[in-house]
Amino acid sequence: MKKLKRFSRSFSLIEAVIACGILMMASAATAAVAVVSIHGSVVNKHKAQATMLAQDAISQLIMQREKNYQTSDNWDFGFVNKQNSINNICIGYKFTNSSYGAGFCGTLASDYLEFKRIVTLTKMSFDCSPPNPACPCDSSFSDPFACVGNTALTPDFSDKTYKVTIEVKWSDYGQEQSVKIITLLTDYKPKY
Repeated sequence: MKKLKRFSRSFSLIEAVIACGILMMASAATAAVAVVSIHGSVVNKHKAQATMLAQDAISQLIMQREKNYQTSDNWDFGFVNKQNSINNICIGYKFTNSSYGAGFCGTLASDYLEFKRIVTLTKMSFDCSPPNPACPCDSSFSDPFACVGNTALTPDFSDKTYKVTIEVKWSDYGQEQSVKIITLLTDYKPKY
């Protein structure tokens, strides 16, 4: 007859409970990382959409300039009206079917994420008067958009230039988010 061993090779109840606890903590940490990752992915998706909407607003202003070349002698005619129409209309994004809608800000249905675009047009003008008619562009110069390389824009050029600032705002997970694009819009019409 064989002799029975006193100790078995199986796990005790304490070892099993400790192992289950370690597995639960690892699972919870993995789930937390997944939630943060999904949150970041959604915010980045909305930033990409906001950037696209800002670029669309710039395109609308460029199209207004192109239309003016065909119908008017004034290249910047209608910019203020276009600015107001962009500022007053919000773009909504619907998650359920990935569609866009537009309407007056605050009137879109609750299932839309609302993007508000704010367009600011600033006519460029610079004081390049003596004793420094060259207006050097250095660290003391107030507006870096007034410079092309190390040369300041001349008054002739600045009369034909707008500084366009487009900011798109929205709310993600209760936090206000925004994207801002700044560019120059000029009267570039080539003379043939």
